[in-house]
Amino acid sequence: MNKISILAGGRIPFHPSGTIYKNLSNFDIIKYSINSLLEKTKINPNQIDNVLIGNVIQEASTSNVAREAALQAGIPNNVPATTIAQACISSSQCVSIGIDSIKSNNANLVLAGGVETFSDVPIRYPKKMRQWLIDFPKVSKKGPLNTLKYVSKLNLSYF
Repeated sequence: MNKISILAGGRIPFHPSGTIYKNLSNFDIIKYSINSLLEKTKINPNQIDNVLIGNVIQEASTSNVAREAALQAGIPNNVPATTIAQACISSSQCVSIGIDSIKSNNANLVLAGGVETFSDVPIRYPKKMRQWLIDFPKVSKKGPLNTLKYVSKLNLSYF
């Protein structure tokens, strides 16, 4: 049986939704994470046999976050890249699938992880309305007067 080792790990810092990652998609976030991991480990992207990324709240414009991020990170296009969506266990499922792939001699090196952002969840409204809805809870915590001012800014064009 092949011995399996975790070579490295990484993550971006937690921040409240709608703050420093507000203009980044889940694709951007995982792309930066992959680039950082490759730089830190000095792993040649050509050595990677599989990319598995967990993501629950998928953006409609990027249905396979793993593929898009892998390509942007310089991982060759012949390397399989799969996005797994299984609620809160998605990234753990990716690690498990990666382990199974190595155990069965289908891979030697697997990049596995996960990404999520709540700064731009795929609410089926235009971007302005989604952002208004996302920001509303923060504003409403500042009291009734601020809430009324914020609600008064709601524009029909947002729909």
